[in-house]
Amino acid sequence: MKNVFLRFYDQTNLGDDLFVEIIADRYADRFTVVRPRSAGGYRPPDNVDCRRNSLVVAVVDRLLENLVGIRSLVSLLQARKSDLMVYIGGSLFMQTGGLRRWRREDRFFALLGRPFYILGSNVGPVLNEKFITILAKTFGRARDVCFRDQASYAMFDQLGSTRVSTDVAFTLDTEKYSTAREGDSVVFSIVDVERKCDGVPRDVYEGQVADLVEKFSAKGFSVSLMSFCRAEGDEDAARRIAGRLDPSLSRDVELYFYNGDLTAALEKISSSKVIVASRFHATVLGLLFGKKVFPMYYSDKMRNVMDDIGFRGPSVDMRRMSSFDWSEFDPEELEFNDVGRQRVCAQEQFAELDRVLTRRDR
Repeated sequence: MKNVFLRFYDQTNLGDDLFVEIIADRYADRFTVVRPRSAGGYRPPDNVDCRRNSLVVAVVDRLLENLVGIRSLVSLLQARKSDLMVYIGGSLFMQTGGLRRWRREDRFFALLGRPFYILGSNVGPVLNEKFITILAKTFGRARDVCFRDQASYAMFDQLGSTRVSTDVAFTLDTEKYSTAREGDSVVFSIVDVERKCDGVPRDVYEGQVADLVEKFSAKGFSVSLMSFCRAEGDEDAARRIAGRLDPSLSRDVELYFYNGDLTAALEKISSSKVIVASRFHATVLGLLFGKKVFPMYYSDKMRNVMDDIGFRGPSVDMRRMSSFDWSEFDPEELEFNDVGRQRVCAQEQFAELDRVLTRRDR
């Protein structure tokens, strides 16, 4: 058995918590995570040891980052006690926070002194070539980097450590969460568009979602507005959308906020008929559970993966919402998509880890 340091986006985000659940269920090895003080209600499986920073440690960690130029020194010291490190997540490499942040991030990996694996990520947005150069150094240090889209892989395919598969979530055992469908029900995954998509006015997105809620309701659907991540503003956006509805309708619209109960959230998605997905993993989970999905995507990461899987049916780019003919949109004409190939392909995300960790099913 190995001792694995596990790094992930720990902000009670349904998609990232799902990654932890998947990897901890796959392997019998022991995992350790260092959780921020703000970490919420998600409780990982029993083979994940959670270390939570105190306020003093968090402050000292930040001071040391500024003094010695290393991100997450506490995590680095903990990782060096492990046999290897896994960094699992989706949008891990977005050019935000300036290049200094990414140079510090690269130094973390340079000083790690342990083999590390990066799974399930994509790269972007990219603002300049310097960012690519820094990431190339980081990825070159890795034992394995498996992207989830061809566009990211194409930027680094010259490195011997890089591969591409599809999203880690496609490996989810959906049988554990399958429930009976609750009639004609639709789940809207909601985002705070101003945080996610530059240049898209909040009123435009939220007004259009409110119109769609009314359209589904008129077709006899029960409606849920679902937040995947409170820290990223989903809950506030859902409340604003509900506030736009006629009072006679808003009383019948459910607000469902993910709070760390991953099983309940997945069962909610499983019991619906349609997913209107502003969140990337709402699209993936909807497809996995065999639902009709209408993606409203805010970045190229979702478009790239949709292209990779050959998605059939209407979708809308939030950055170009005015070009979509909403008058022609009919919920009844949404299509089913077979993702059997993606289920098989996604297993390749773990191909290298399977060589060094202990599978539960073997």
